[in-house]
Amino acid sequence: MENRCADIIPVKIALTIALILMLLLVLTGCCDKTTITSTSILPVLKEYSLETQQQIKKEVQMLPTGSAVASAIMDYIDLRNRIKASKN
Repeated sequence: MENRCADIIPVKIALTIALILMLLLVLTGCCDKTTITSTSILPVLKEYSLETQQQIKKEVQMLPTGSAVASAIMDYIDLRNRIKASKN
């Protein structure tokens, strides 16, 4: 009489692996790639009135040449422009 346990264990392992693979296939369908777009993850930009924009421009022009604050503001303006361009 042969040992039947030796035959059953590989079958159980194969079934377990098959079950895991099927589960993984089902779970990959849960991630809908179309719901994530570049515009859905871009930040909402604060809107500044024309009056505020003119005041900012005036104050930046009064900063000394090479000012770190002016440099940071220019980086901020560039970032805002790139975000606006990405949304279009």
